Amino acid sequence: MAILITGSSGYLGRSLVQHYRQHNHDVVGIDLKESPWTDKVGSITDAAFVDNAIRGCDTLIHTAALHKPHLKWHKTEDFIHVNTTGTRILLEAAVNSSCKRMVFTSTTSTFGETMRRKKHQHAIWVSEKLTPIPEDIYDITKIAAENLCWLCHKDTDLNIVVLKTSRFFSEDDIQFELRRRYDQNNLKVNEFICRRVDIRD
Repeated sequence: MAILITGSSGYLGRSLVQHYRQHNHDVVGIDLKESPWTDKVGSITDAAFVDNAIRGCDTLIHTAALHKPHLKWHKTEDFIHVNTTGTRILLEAAVNSSCKRMVFTSTTSTFGETMRRKKHQHAIWVSEKLTPIPEDIYDITKIAAENLCWLCHKDTDLNIVVLKTSRFFSEDDIQFELRRRYDQNNLKVNEFICRRVDIRD
């Protein structure tokens, strides 16, 4: 299988590159940043770069994005450009190059306000039936990208799977009040119990 993996210098992307190479797949990793797992350095918002990178690949795994921790440093336009426009460019390139399948990594963060537990609730059951109520531009752009994937699948032969993953990266929690009240190790343990997935999963 010939696989293009976006975001190959990131936490998830590099893990996928290593995994598929260990299983003898032909992998091309792309990212803005150089790394041992990145074969081609460039942006997913550069259509010519993407067209060249995807050539000959039958599978696209799209992990590149601005994530929730980036809200502190990036503008709204950056999130729209990378998360939404970048996904559209990748979808168009995949269709034009006769790529057969795509996996898009979205996030449970898109459920946003819906996941806030009410006083009388012990927990929120998160499934596809839960209606997203986005909290920020990150959530909005990921929902928009999911919808672009759905539209592309509906209109073309590209098989697409959208995975709404839970939090798995190692950065500090973005909620200042939680960081102020609790030790970092305590927060990470609670993440694993309640809302975090291990990279091996």
